[in-house]
Amino acid sequence: MKKMILSAVVLLASGFIYAVSAQEVQKQEFTPEQKAEFKAQRLANSLLLSDETAQKFIPVYKAYKLELNAANEKYRPAKRGEEMKGKPMTDKEVDAFIRNGFAKSKAILDIRIAYYDKFLKILTPKQIKKMYEEEKHAADNAAHKRWEKRHNPDGHHRQ
Repeated sequence: MKKMILSAVVLLASGFIYAVSAQEVQKQEFTPEQKAEFKAQRLANSLLLSDETAQKFIPVYKAYKLELNAANEKYRPAKRGEEMKGKPMTDKEVDAFIRNGFAKSKAILDIRIAYYDKFLKILTPKQIKKMYEEEKHAADNAAHKRWEKRHNPDGHHRQ
C-alpha cells in the first residue's frame, strides 16, 4: 500500500513539474531571425519544395521577412504619452500619422516588388501567389488571436 501511495505521489509530482516546464517553453521568446527561419521552413514544406529548391528559397525568404520587419519597426507610430490618453489627436498629429502610414505602405511595397523578382528565380508565379496567400492567412489568424486576447482576456470562447 505504501508503495502505491509513494508511486502516486511521484507520478503527480512529475506531472506537475512537466506542466510547469511546458508553460515555460510556451513563454519562450524567439528572435526575429528564428521566427523568419521557422516561417521559411513552414512555407517550404507547404509549397512542397524539393530540398534543392528549399535551400535556395529559405535564405531569400528570411531576408525578405527581416526587411519587412525592419520597415514595420521603422514606421511604427510612436505611442502617445499617458497625459495624451483620452484626448483627441490634433490635425497636425493626424496628418503625421496618415503620412507615416503612407511611407510605411510604400516601403513595404518596394520590398515586396524587389523580392518578387528574387522569388521568381526560385519559384513559379503560382507558388509565389500561394506563399502570399499563406502569409495573409497567417496574419489574419494572428490578428484574430490578438483581438480575442484583448476582448476575451480570460481565454474562454464566447458564443
